[in-house]
Amino acid sequence: MRFLRCLLATSSLYASVTAFVPYHIELGDPVTDAASDKLLRRFFPYELPSEDVKDEPESATGDDILTLDIKRAAFRRDNNFKIMLSDDPTSPNTAALNQGGNDYTYFAAVKVGSQGQKMWMMLDSGGVNTWLFGSDCTTNSCKLHNTFGEHASTSLLLTNKEWGVGYGTGQVSGVLGNDTFSIAGMDVRMLFGLASNASDQFQNYPMDGIIGLGRAEEGSYGPSFMEAVIEQKSLKSNIVSFSLSRAADGGKDGAVTFGGVDKTKFTGNISYTDALSGNNRWTIPLDDASVDGNACNFVNKTAIIDTGTSYALIPPKDAAALHKLIPGSSASGDENFVIPCNSTAKVELTFSGKSYTISPKDYVGSKYGSGCVSTIIGHQMFGDNEWLVGDVFLKNVYTVFDFDQDRVGFAVRGNSSAKASTTTTTATGTDKADSATAAAASSSATEATSAGVKTGVHYLPALMVVLCTLWLA
Repeated sequence: MRFLRCLLATSSLYASVTAFVPYHIELGDPVTDAASDKLLRRFFPYELPSEDVKDEPESATGDDILTLDIKRAAFRRDNNFKIMLSDDPTSPNTAALNQGGNDYTYFAAVKVGSQGQKMWMMLDSGGVNTWLFGSDCTTNSCKLHNTFGEHASTSLLLTNKEWGVGYGTGQVSGVLGNDTFSIAGMDVRMLFGLASNASDQFQNYPMDGIIGLGRAEEGSYGPSFMEAVIEQKSLKSNIVSFSLSRAADGGKDGAVTFGGVDKTKFTGNISYTDALSGNNRWTIPLDDASVDGNACNFVNKTAIIDTGTSYALIPPKDAAALHKLIPGSSASGDENFVIPCNSTAKVELTFSGKSYTISPKDYVGSKYGSGCVSTIIGHQMFGDNEWLVGDVFLKNVYTVFDFDQDRVGFAVRGNSSAKASTTTTTATGTDKADSATAAAASSSATEATSAGVKTGVHYLPALMVVLCTLWLA
């Protein structure tokens, strides 16, 4: 059996990012190797083997997938990807959060420049960088997307500063520009990247750019998007709240709220956990994980909460311990696990004493051999105790990123199969760790309402290429 893993190479010119780190894996199927021809791409992206012919790229058509409603203009190209449009939200300062139909990427319509050109932008809590495909870009990726440039806006101010974002084997690069971005009733004038070159990876994703909603990052070009919002006093409460849709449930209720929370999107109270200090990611302590009430007995673990990553990527030993508790689970190589396609195991993550269930709709991936591939993957992106927790979990909760108090909040998402409880799980195994938890976490139950918005100014941070490794076994 041949396994190929590729996590792509470093460059000192760019700041490290969490999202869009191309990763490729080939798994020989115990029955057939045809699965390797149908690898699925996620924005992270982490590619899983699949034999499920129903799974298609995000550009695929379908009865419930709509063509992007974009007005044609001579000075730019049209984005012709197919997406699932969420319903227009009724809550204040809230924008619809659309997706590609397979829960791969989530993005909102953002109006840019003096003419309010509509651009489809991913909202990424895992990075601080904001950029768009530029109108002078002629690469294959740019040909498939909306582009933005001087002809689209009389208020665009171009600089002579070069800019680039590295993604391992590829990158986007160009120059910095300054213009106004409008989303959810909020106007922010900001410095951002205009890509004149883009790698082929972006041919697979509907978004025309990214808005970085990560925490502050030292050594960058300037303030992040939310730092600019805070500087301009655009919001009364500097928080951003996410409700991610699930395609299997219809996929039309995704939304993002600036300055408050949308009470129609969750049930119960929001429980908050303090983000770790000295860290530029949304990293919070993870109490433990459990399966069917049986504790994994994890200690000193932290979780990076990342809307730009579809799966959960965790250290291999942790993944093995968790999957050992899922009935019918088996390892497939060093990183992947095959589980029953009809699994009903109750997988939970616990933060600040509150446990949240991950639906089997989310952790059971595409068919592979006689089972299905788990979307909880044994791949270590950072330290031995750091988890990268993406949409496989976030689809089950309402998530609040609180920039004022530097904390992350979760509540059970409305109409979600997730359950929140304060429980004591049953220990399994013979070794019980007794070390202290990673950091003190604060938990509180609160409710908030959306706040009014003004305008802001933003300078785009510099970026670096992420670490990359190639293994052949």
